[in-house]
Amino acid sequence: MNIFIIKEKCTGCGLCIPVCLYDAMEIVNNLAVIKESCNLCGACVEACEFGAIVIEKSQISNLKSQIGYNGVCVFAEQQNGEIHNVVFELLGKGRELADKLKTQLSTILIGHEVDKYSQELIERGADIVYLVDDTDFENFNVESWTDVIAKLVLKYKPEIFLAGATCCGRSLFPRVASRLKLGLTADCTGLDIDMDKRILVQTRPAFGGNIMAAIISPYTRPQMATVRYKVMKERDRDRNRKGKIISVGGTFLTRYYSVGVGKPLLQRTKILKFVEDVTQKINLQEADIIVSGGRGQRLNGG
Repeated sequence: MNIFIIKEKCTGCGLCIPVCLYDAMEIVNNLAVIKESCNLCGACVEACEFGAIVIEKSQISNLKSQIGYNGVCVFAEQQNGEIHNVVFELLGKGRELADKLKTQLSTILIGHEVDKYSQELIERGADIVYLVDDTDFENFNVESWTDVIAKLVLKYKPEIFLAGATCCGRSLFPRVASRLKLGLTADCTGLDIDMDKRILVQTRPAFGGNIMAAIISPYTRPQMATVRYKVMKERDRDRNRKGKIISVGGTFLTRYYSVGVGKPLLQRTKILKFVEDVTQKINLQEADIIVSGGRGQRLNGG
């Protein structure tokens, strides 16, 4: 996208300056000038009463970026060999979104000796499980996992890609989005489909939680979001449900391994050992209800 000033319409009134949160506008010789700090948010366009500021979108580029993308995908995060419960919440919401779009729901499961969880993901709502089961992925490594997930997205082309807003998801998904040059909406508390435009509407708290912002990503695919834990209903398990498990390995993985080394290209760190945090007795993230109390302090004798 490009932003520019129509000089014939600009009066130099300065209405665009106070609405710009990035100090990207200034008036020079009675004309508005856009600085390099502009992030194309569009606030100045709405503020201009004379239609002198225009954001031009490349429709050809937008269409090309969406060709072939279809389906909803959930990143099946696992910790210490156990599927995180947020995945089951995402599968419930993902199933709902996929049914609205009349498309399939898939998951990406990465780790070592995690194939035993593939069937449960299907029973929780997935139609397809893309399984990466390899000794090199026994422990979470954000560099190598980013590399493989980005390649999987490019290969299977989901139009919506979701993950939990956990420590893992918050570390991994921004890197995947950056690698694919996509937007990412973090810490969502609601997801829905605009059926007229067939796009994902992502709801999240903004301005310190004072408002709820509805965010869309209409021009690129997949539409990526991380979702807060415990805000969506966990999908029940249907043991009669059938699906497909696609084991991704062999030539697909070796194409992205260093020649003669057998390790992922982007694995520049080495995990020596994990040290469990034994100081935390209760995991507040798992609590349905939290009760807290405190003691106030009197001021000025009040």
